[in-house]
Amino acid sequence: MNDLLALRALTHPARQSLLRALAAAGSATATELAGQIGESPANCSWHLRQLARYGFVTEAGGGTGRQRPWRIADPLVAPDNKATVGFAVQTVAWLTPDELTDISIEVNKILHRYGGSRGAGHRRPGSRLVHLVAWGVPAGSV
Repeated sequence: MNDLLALRALTHPARQSLLRALAAAGSATATELAGQIGESPANCSWHLRQLARYGFVTEAGGGTGRQRPWRIADPLVAPDNKATVGFAVQTVAWLTPDELTDISIEVNKILHRYGGSRGAGHRRPGSRLVHLVAWGVPAGSV
């Protein structure tokens, strides 16, 4: 899979809205999501299929046709449970400003532990360049 195409798949506003709505709902059909994000069911279905193409969502099972529920995909891991392809995690939460600050501190610790300080001389055998991105902002801010 082309990483740039996968990233581009996430930049469409309708797809971002679909991912937020799915994260909040757990699973939902294109018709249910359409009512939540103000798009047509056909448009939601098309965007869900595009998100599925790049591994961001998957069918939740238990439906057919337009009544197929979708959910956020599990992390992209190999059979040995190692994240060799990558991962995607998204959720929504009701947080106080202090809780959001706590999460920011913890995420920054993790990203800095594995991030930019590893120059060419500090690479481990088998390592690959990986883009790490995290953001948490109040809904409606982006």
